[in-house]
Amino acid sequence: MKQESKTSKAEWLFTFIFVLVLIYVHVELYQYGFDDAYIHFRVARNLVEMHAPYFNALEALKVSTSSGWVIFLAIIYALVKTINLESSYPIFIAILNALITTGVAVVYSRFVEILHGKRLSALQKLTLQSITIVLLLPSSIGLMETPFALLTAGLGLYLISLEKPSGFIILGFAVYLRLELTVLLVLLCIFAIFVKKFPFHQVIGYSIIGVIPFVFFDLIFYQTIVPHSIIAKSQIYSLTPINTLIDVLFKSMPSTSIPPLVVGVSLITLVVVILWIIIKEIVKDRTSNYPALFYFSGVLIACAYIAGHSLLFDWYIPLYMLPIVVSLFLYLSKYPKHKILGALHFVLLLFSVISIGRTIYSTSYKFNHFVLFESGSRVKVYLSIGKIINEDYPNATLLTSEIGGLGYSFHGKIFDAAGLASSNSLFFHPMNVPHDRSSGYLGAIPPSYVRLANPDIIVSYDVFAEALLRDTVSTQYNIVTLPAFLPEDAKYSESQIIWGSKYIRIYIRKSLPVSSKICAMAIISKETPNKACT
Repeated sequence: MKQESKTSKAEWLFTFIFVLVLIYVHVELYQYGFDDAYIHFRVARNLVEMHAPYFNALEALKVSTSSGWVIFLAIIYALVKTINLESSYPIFIAILNALITTGVAVVYSRFVEILHGKRLSALQKLTLQSITIVLLLPSSIGLMETPFALLTAGLGLYLISLEKPSGFIILGFAVYLRLELTVLLVLLCIFAIFVKKFPFHQVIGYSIIGVIPFVFFDLIFYQTIVPHSIIAKSQIYSLTPINTLIDVLFKSMPSTSIPPLVVGVSLITLVVVILWIIIKEIVKDRTSNYPALFYFSGVLIACAYIAGHSLLFDWYIPLYMLPIVVSLFLYLSKYPKHKILGALHFVLLLFSVISIGRTIYSTSYKFNHFVLFESGSRVKVYLSIGKIINEDYPNATLLTSEIGGLGYSFHGKIFDAAGLASSNSLFFHPMNVPHDRSSGYLGAIPPSYVRLANPDIIVSYDVFAEALLRDTVSTQYNIVTLPAFLPEDAKYSESQIIWGSKYIRIYIRKSLPVSSKICAMAIISKETPNKACT
């Protein structure tokens, strides 16, 4: 009993340290959140202030893929609004994500213990929790919903492992946080019915109870349960399954300091070795049960991305990697002397140490060592420009192809050239590669859509406006050229380039005055004279 008490205290100490470190890292780095996070924030804010979860007022388009996350964000926004701290809303979400990510690590390590039938050692638990946290760090610091989705799924799994059917309700809820978790729910339902752990009516009935409130929510507000953003992304990005497969192989560990080839070889080895163990157990008439279920749920989610030739965003990665890692630890507990599993476990731990070390280093020394520095710097520029436009052109219409940061700080009407929030722009996609855009990975601005929408203002990095810059429609606007980075981030960038763009440009219709605040940010040089500001 004394030993258990000591172990318990050590676990509490580890958890407390995780919480402190994660809160510190999130508070320092949340400013580099994903552009997509601010799409959710705007929709949640509109749900509170306009009583409808739309990106643009009165446009019933399901922009967010996560109705559950929007509702959660709206609740937090309403609470923050009551104490007049709306301007600090993103930092509240960052701190919540730090706590949620810790919760994911704790819940899944406890779940592994229940399935294993005995407690993990402090070192084993620390290792599993470290890997879990590192997998979630980009999406968590990036202010996305993936940690909350996996925590919800983990709580459902925990209850199911205790033979409580209410776990299926929570898993049903998790599906409306990340639709990919449908794979896990379906496999678990089949497994539970097949091995007769729960009656059929309980499995199906409880799962439906978890899903149905959100189905009604979607149907009431959108008249559909299919996110429009899924339709848009499948059309605007010109990728092949091979492109996505390469991304899955080489980008499944969140640290740019690890050579992609090492990541790819490690992932292939992990997937092949666990599959070989499953096949051997089937041949010997021994069932793998939960370890195999987790393995196949992770692999099937990755395969779904590949088959759908999806652009692999950082917040997708934990949705397939965490189930595979859980499977690894379950098999490692079952076969503790398995040398290859042990080696893979060590490699993942090494990746995690490198990644968390790099992240902590970036908070204390140079932000550009953080994996999201460039993408987050871009969003910071959008937020700053959107705030100025909101102050100086409150009644203007704005067109862009990245609607998150701009859409959060500018409250007015936005035309989405990439189609996530404007369905009519999809008529002009996909754009030709390389004539109209340099890569199929880019959601660029079609000049024909600019003519159709006729916006007052356009904001875009050059990489998204290659065709627009060459088109005569741009002559209708005064163009102000700004640096790609804000000054506070430019000092950390050696190239001064974001995704191939040295500049971001603001196109202001010639009938409108040019804001002095925008001109104050502009570059005045021979290369970029910015005549509208002189």
